[in-house]
Amino acid sequence: MSVNQRFGIDQKTTKRLGRIFHTIDFESNPEYSDSDYREKSKHSPCGSFYIDGKEFKITIHELSRICETAELALEALKKNYKLGGMAPG
Repeated sequence: MSVNQRFGIDQKTTKRLGRIFHTIDFESNPEYSDSDYREKSKHSPCGSFYIDGKEFKITIHELSRICETAELALEALKKNYKLGGMAPG
């Protein structure tokens, strides 16, 4: 199951949001078991992360790290903006 349903996103409509916006998605692994989830398996891929036409089979730990990194990046940009560290535009 695709969470963003990237195949249904119109590239022309989302172009203003970024060059790769329409390519970002996650599909869960149908073979990922209850025990893999409960045990937070470090070896079983929980799904595939897609970005810019590339597929990455990732574990639940890697998925958490992607989320954490994205949140920290947004927070860093917000702090940089508030402190006046952005390039003049």
